[in-house]
Amino acid sequence: MLVGGTQPDKWDYKAAHVPSPLTDSQAQEQRRKRNQRDRRRKQHRKVANVASSDTESSEDEKPRGTAAPSKPTLLQPKGILDAQKVAANIARVASAQTEREKRAAAAEARQKAHMAAAATPSPLAGSSITNGPACHWCKKSLAGIVPFERLGKKYCSVDCVDKHLVQQI
Repeated sequence: MLVGGTQPDKWDYKAAHVPSPLTDSQAQEQRRKRNQRDRRRKQHRKVANVASSDTESSEDEKPRGTAAPSKPTLLQPKGILDAQKVAANIARVASAQTEREKRAAAAEARQKAHMAAAATPSPLAGSSITNGPACHWCKKSLAGIVPFERLGKKYCSVDCVDKHLVQQI
């Protein structure tokens, strides 16, 4: 219980913006809402666990003709709507994994191409002229490094960024 409930005249609680103490009905309503929220979270965790266990079991290869023993699960779908929700959740998780895998494969391909381009020696390796992107200030090649960028221009180091900034001022 808040202090305002036990000592209502000691301080000016309204001026201090201290809320009034909870009544029994308000406290009971808060407990009810908290319990409902906890039940929803618990149900959501169960659905996620069932979905993850379904994807794990489908990944395990089993010989044909041997049926897997049915294990009782904590979440048994009750009705068509619950079954549809579980199926939708499984499909969503599977599509997210495939999307993630596609992005990872594309990133790896880009990285391999970048490394292959950086590994080939350039005949102009010491000169200020390069085939690929170059530092805006010192004209060094940016191949094989992650460039710094400022106002749409790319630099090989922070020093080049600072030098260009000082020169502009």
